[in-house]
Amino acid sequence: GPLTMSDFTSIQLPNLAFDLAFHPKSRIVAAGTITGEVLVYGLEHDAEKNEQLFKANYHTDSCRQVTFSTDGALLYSAGADRGIQATDVATGKAVGTMAAAHSAAINALHVVNEKTLASGDDDGVVKVWDVRTQRCVAEYDEHADYVSTIRTCEQHNELVAASGDGTLSIMDWRNKKIELSYQLEDEPLSLAIIKRGTRVVCGTQEGALGIYTWGKWDDVTDRMLGHPASVDCIIKLGEDTVVTGSSDGFIRLVDILPHRIRGVLGEHQGFPIEALELSGDEEILASCSHDKVVKFWNVKGLGNASGAPSGSGDAASGGFFADL
Repeated sequence: GPLTMSDFTSIQLPNLAFDLAFHPKSRIVAAGTITGEVLVYGLEHDAEKNEQLFKANYHTDSCRQVTFSTDGALLYSAGADRGIQATDVATGKAVGTMAAAHSAAINALHVVNEKTLASGDDDGVVKVWDVRTQRCVAEYDEHADYVSTIRTCEQHNELVAASGDGTLSIMDWRNKKIELSYQLEDEPLSLAIIKRGTRVVCGTQEGALGIYTWGKWDDVTDRMLGHPASVDCIIKLGEDTVVTGSSDGFIRLVDILPHRIRGVLGEHQGFPIEALELSGDEEILASCSHDKVVKFWNVKGLGNASGAPSGSGDAASGGFFADL
């Protein structure tokens, strides 16, 4: 079937990676590791091994998050040492350090746009940064537990963060406003914003996917069962499909509204999936797990369940969406 491993060679890492990042324009992947090293590789088709372009060793403790700037010139990283690091991708040299960006370990890092970065920590604090001045432009201390992930909703110009306290926060950071969702029965570990900004899908500790309708934060509109273990990562593929990474070691392709687990996309032999990342052209999915291997999966064309051009899905399902 179409669910195949790509012809990019897997990467055997020296240490456990907590996060991966794909360069927006090139076949370059970064891994943030438990020792604090950030390892950057150039991918080759059918190669003996992928070339390590550089190793950035600027963190004094584990690196939990890596992400490229929108143009791919910089690599941002953060973790247990509470600092945010910027590395020049062309040279591998440190170009900026915010040493004590947070007062607790940083667990979430997200590029909002070319000028703006958001970060979240183990105490539940979310900060938004102007990367040019390295100044904090908004700070939120609403969560009672760690921030697991932060995403941007482009349609609403707002940020959404998930927390171990069971809530999501929706931040209009330009106007310093914040809303909190109703508390889920379960810890939200991962987030994807789909359906052109109208739905937020949360992966939880128990394995259910909680689905919120944008603007209706008092309760989930829908819950989707079918994952037997925690959904530790979610990444959107197109507007109607997500890829989930679970602690059971499986990577699944899941259609949302109508709900369907379309199949297993890949696996790491029972080792929990730690991170999923999509290439800029949405053709290659990278995964890493407790087996210390980064694997690459071919997802070209899988984001559209019916193969219909994007944007036609709502019409095809008639009045279904209107009734929700």
